[in-house]
Amino acid sequence: MNCVCFFCKENRFCLNEELSLPGIDSIIYENDDVYVTPDLFPLCLGHMLIITKKHYNSLGNVPYSVYESAEKAKCYLRERIFKTMPYISFEHGAVIEHSGGSCIDHAHIHVMPFVEDLKNVIESSDFIDTCAVEASYKSLKHFADQGIPYIYYQRNSEQPIAYPIFNGLPSQFFRMLIAQKLKINYNWKISYRDGSAKELFNKSIIFGKR
Repeated sequence: MNCVCFFCKENRFCLNEELSLPGIDSIIYENDDVYVTPDLFPLCLGHMLIITKKHYNSLGNVPYSVYESAEKAKCYLRERIFKTMPYISFEHGAVIEHSGGSCIDHAHIHVMPFVEDLKNVIESSDFIDTCAVEASYKSLKHFADQGIPYIYYQRNSEQPIAYPIFNGLPSQFFRMLIAQKLKINYNWKISYRDGSAKELFNKSIIFGKR
C-alpha cells in the first residue's frame, strides 16, 4: 500500500473528525471482520459501506471467512434495515492498487436503496467490453489471483455478477452511473464537504439505527 488508507485502523474516521461528523458512533453493524457505516457522501438516504477491518485491496483478496462476514453484513442490511425496499450492492474491485474504478484501495462494498436495475446501463457503457460472470468467492478470488480488476454488482438478493476490467475504468464508475440517474454530483472528493452531504450522512445513521 503506497498511500494513506482512510479505512485502515490508524486512519479510520479521520475524515469524519475533520468534518465534525460521528466516527465510531456511526457504525450500524459490525462483526469480527467488517463494519457498516454510512458513506460520507451518500448518494441517497441509507447509502451504506461494508468495510473490512483489515486491509485488503478488494473482496477478491480477502480470506473466505471475511467474505462470509461481508455476506452476513449484507444480510443484516437486507433483513433489518432495507426490509422490503429495493436496493443494490456494488464494489470496484481494486485487486491491484488504483484499478477497477476505485478511489480507496481497501475492500468495501456499497449497499444502498435503489429501484432501477443497472445491469443494462453497465453493459451499455463504453468502458465495459466483457460479459458478466457469476460473482462468487471463487470467481472473485480468481480475478485477484490473476491480477484482474473487476466490478461487482448485485440487485436485491439476486445472484451477484462481476465484470473483469482489462482496459481501465474511470474513478467512481458506479457513482457516475447512479448519480446520472439521480441527477446529482457524483464526485465525493469535492461534495463530501457540502452541508447537504453531512445532513444526509447523519440522517443515514438514524435510518440505519431505527
